[in-house]
Amino acid sequence: MLLSVVVSLLLIQTHAIPLLLQKVAGLKLLGIFIAGLFFTSGLTLAPAGVTLVQLSHNTPLWLVALLGALGAMIGDALVFQAVRGEMNEHIKVLMQHKKKRSRLQKLFQMRSMRWLSFIVAGCIIISPLPDEIAFGILGLEKARSTTFLAIYFFFNFMGIALLVHFALPH
Repeated sequence: MLLSVVVSLLLIQTHAIPLLLQKVAGLKLLGIFIAGLFFTSGLTLAPAGVTLVQLSHNTPLWLVALLGALGAMIGDALVFQAVRGEMNEHIKVLMQHKKKRSRLQKLFQMRSMRWLSFIVAGCIIISPLPDEIAFGILGLEKARSTTFLAIYFFFNFMGIALLVHFALPH
C-alpha cells in the first residue's frame, strides 16, 4: 500500500503520465488502446481522457470508443485481479460479525439487488469517478470474470463514446 502511494506521488510530481500519453498520441490506433489502459484509475483518468479526445479528431468515434474500451477493460481486469484478494480479506473480516453477515448475505441473495449493484457499478465506470469504487461493488457481488469483463467493456465504451461526443465540436 505504501509503495503505491509513493509511486503515485512520483507520477504526479514528474508528470510522467501526461508525458507518456503525449508520446502515445503519435501511435494512432495503438495509442487509443494504450490511452484506454490508463482510462481506469482516478490518477490517470484525466490525461487519458484528453489523449482520447485528441486522437478522436482524425478517427471515427465508434473506433475510439471500441479501442479505448478494450484497453480500459484490460486495465480494469489487471487492477481488479491485483486487488481482488485484498477485497476478499476485507469482506471476510466484515462477515465475521454475525449480525452484519446475515444482513449482507440476505441483501446480496436478492436477485434485484444483484442487478442493481451491476447498474450502480456501471454508472461509476461511466462517470469520472475512479473505477476502484466499482471494484468494491463487484467484489461484494463475487462477479464471474466474464460478467466483470462484459460490464467493464460496455460501460467503458459508453463512457468514452460520451466523452468524445461531447468534447468534439459539432
